[in-house]
Amino acid sequence: MRIFSVVLAAALLANAATAAKSHQITPVQGLVHSRMDNWHDTKRLLRAVDSEERGFSAPNVEMLQGWFKKGLISDEAVGLLSLGNKADDLLTGSLLNAWVSYINVFNKENPSKKMKMISTLTARFGDEALSTMVETAKRIPKTEAIATQVQAKQIKNWMKAGETPDDVFELLKLNTAKSLLFDRPPVNTWLKYMDEFTQSNAGSQFSTIATLRKIYTDDELAEMIIVAAKNSKTSDAGKRVETELLRTWFNEMKTPTDILRLLNRRKPGQTSLAPIWAKYSDLFNKVDPRFKTDMLEDWLKKGLITEDTFKLLTLGNAADDLLNGSMLSAWVTYIKVFNQENPTQKMSLLATLTARFGDEAVSTMVETAKRAPKTKDIASKVQAEQIQNWKKLGKNPDDVFELLKLNTAKSLLFDQPPVNTWLKYMDDFRKTNTGSQFSTIATLRKIYTDDELAEMILIAAKNSKTSDAGKRVETELLRTWFNEMKTPTDILRLLNRRTPGQTSLASIWTKYVDLFNKVDPRFKTDMLEDWLKKGLITEDTFKLLTLGNAADDLLNGSMLSAWVTYIKVFNQENPTQEMSLLATLTARFGDEAVSTMLEAAKKMPKTARIANSVQKEQIRHWLSTKKLPDDVFVLLKLNTAKTRLFDQPQLNTWVRYVDAFNDANPASKTTLFSTLTTRYNEATLAQMLVVARTSRGSARTTAIRIQAEQTKFWLSVKRTPDDIFKMLQLKKLGTNFLTNPIFLAWVKYTDDFR
Repeated sequence: MRIFSVVLAAALLANAATAAKSHQITPVQGLVHSRMDNWHDTKRLLRAVDSEERGFSAPNVEMLQGWFKKGLISDEAVGLLSLGNKADDLLTGSLLNAWVSYINVFNKENPSKKMKMISTLTARFGDEALSTMVETAKRIPKTEAIATQVQAKQIKNWMKAGETPDDVFELLKLNTAKSLLFDRPPVNTWLKYMDEFTQSNAGSQFSTIATLRKIYTDDELAEMIIVAAKNSKTSDAGKRVETELLRTWFNEMKTPTDILRLLNRRKPGQTSLAPIWAKYSDLFNKVDPRFKTDMLEDWLKKGLITEDTFKLLTLGNAADDLLNGSMLSAWVTYIKVFNQENPTQKMSLLATLTARFGDEAVSTMVETAKRAPKTKDIASKVQAEQIQNWKKLGKNPDDVFELLKLNTAKSLLFDQPPVNTWLKYMDDFRKTNTGSQFSTIATLRKIYTDDELAEMILIAAKNSKTSDAGKRVETELLRTWFNEMKTPTDILRLLNRRTPGQTSLASIWTKYVDLFNKVDPRFKTDMLEDWLKKGLITEDTFKLLTLGNAADDLLNGSMLSAWVTYIKVFNQENPTQEMSLLATLTARFGDEAVSTMLEAAKKMPKTARIANSVQKEQIRHWLSTKKLPDDVFVLLKLNTAKTRLFDQPQLNTWVRYVDAFNDANPASKTTLFSTLTTRYNEATLAQMLVVARTSRGSARTTAIRIQAEQTKFWLSVKRTPDDIFKMLQLKKLGTNFLTNPIFLAWVKYTDDFR
């Protein structure tokens, strides 16, 4: 055995004091140099990890000496483990071997304190350094096997932690590599992880090129690939990325001319990218169906493809072809034949069409093909797949509206075939997302006013190709107006905002009047009279529902009872058009009036239970829509109450909401007092609280609570009794100040202050 190096002796001395105290593992702290950024000699600092921070320490030197004497570990391993992470050791693979030996021996001698290989090494060096060590060790025959095992565990660990390829790219600090990506050993680890991830996550959207394109342009990647090919240590990774880049261009239906333009955007003196273009041209000419016709001509001779199909596939996307359905039929035939002749390179019809034409054009093609009997079935299948693909990608109806470029259609919306695809997507989306806030009218209202929509609907009705979509939107528009409690008079005003010469919207209004008279309970009384005769509704209820929102009715609780009865009967008679009590009341009266109605109804025994239930639902709704206490304060119009705040019934609702908000958001707790101080100056609020304390009921209870919060605040900021005396302007109270409630409140604060 050779004698330990001088450096090891220095390491032993450095650790002697700590080792003497305990035989437990102790940390080596500080910063040490490591050349691990790439396969070359770039220097950087690598931190030796603190045990408290990462849960692991460097090996204890005395323990290593003992193992060395017993022959359990080599002197080389002792030296490496004592030094830790010297750059030369990282780049020869010796360090990995030493650590594996150390962990194995440690686990045998400490069965109750076993260390996990990956977590130990990662804690000691970090993901990037460990990957560098592993990739280096894999190149050395004596450490290749153990390095491969460690890498497999590292990858498994990332998979278990749910890391995506993009996450691992950053963990390995490849996002900072700039043009030296292929000089970083961890790039090989990342490529291997990409393979494992995509294999375990079929249909994943992650790919090598998708990740790299977030940092590099295609021409930058091409240049890096060519540079990587010149070095044996980087050529494999470069070749792998090159293959994927070529395949991506092909899948995106890029022609050799497209790529030539892309790669020619180089400055004089930069690396020539001709080799990349030559390879792509070769690949393209072998398999691309759109410009290279050899394969199609052969299929044509064999009777596998028609003359029309051949023409369409070589021409590409002429507008007439898109609009007669022939294009879809041609591509279906081509993909089928291609997949039969190339079973290892199968292409997806939808993916190919979308890459070639885009979502909008595919939708146009599909909608056109659905009108032709011979292509209707395949078009419906492609559309179903397109819709499923959007749902899988998490697209909402607004996203798809833009994907199909309907947001640019202006008044010609119904002339766009994709509008039918969008309406179908809206149906599918709402069916699988019950309670969704998305609706046809909500989306369209972001672009059009209701009278603009009405005019477009009337024009669409005149054309057989657009009438179905127009009728669908018309039905939803009428239903939306009804749900918003619009009267025929409201709609008449809305539709009469037309300039001379514009389309008459009388027919839309007539349809709404008809719908309204059939089912609306507030102004047309036929339905209510019928229910009244059947004993389904009382005389009072009938009166309330037809009158609407008289103040006295709101404040005596009868209104809530009437609406509960109405909604119940309406839902029984209209099971496919059920209405929500809270949503209906809020749309009809607004948050403030509903709150007032509920507070009044809670005081009546016969309506207390339903009032409490609806109020809880109202509070849950505000919480689910992320309303802050101050938002609800405004919703309930308490911000307009001024000094009459404590006279407002809806104040009780707001107090309950603040409590519910604090329960749901313990990290963002607030107080009634803190919200009110943004609305009132301290003196005014203090005086309001004193007056409210002299009242009865909930106003007094609320005032006492806020006053306690106020006192707590004043004490926390060390407000003296003298400060409060001045703020409350007690000098102005006059000779009867001793019995004034404001003075008595000040006396109480003086006692609290002591």
